[in-house]
Amino acid sequence: MNLRRVAIPGALLVALICVLPLAAQNTSAPLPIDAQTMQKLRMHSVPPVYPPAEKMHGRSGDVLLKVVLGTDGSVLSAMPVTSTSDAFAAAAVASVEQWKYKAYLLNGQAVSVEGDVEIHFRMAN
Repeated sequence: MNLRRVAIPGALLVALICVLPLAAQNTSAPLPIDAQTMQKLRMHSVPPVYPPAEKMHGRSGDVLLKVVLGTDGSVLSAMPVTSTSDAFAAAAVASVEQWKYKAYLLNGQAVSVEGDVEIHFRMAN
């Protein structure tokens, strides 16, 4: 195998040194945080709409979502982990996608995080 040395122009080398750390940071996996920390970061929530069929049958339900937040605190994804029904899962996802969070700071830098969010559907008495 022949290896050759390749000269890289200074400007290109500087660009690579500056861009590569940013690219690595943006593609890194979200930092896992606990449910309590997720709750503390929440600034605004939208209540879920009770699925009509579940309400008609008097059913209660629970949904556990894995939620990924961007560096600005926006909800990037909300995926059901467990759910009593598909209807409850869909309602929970639709609700959480509208929630607003504070950015999570690690060593003074905003980072993407992921954590669990529980949604409980209970019929009013």
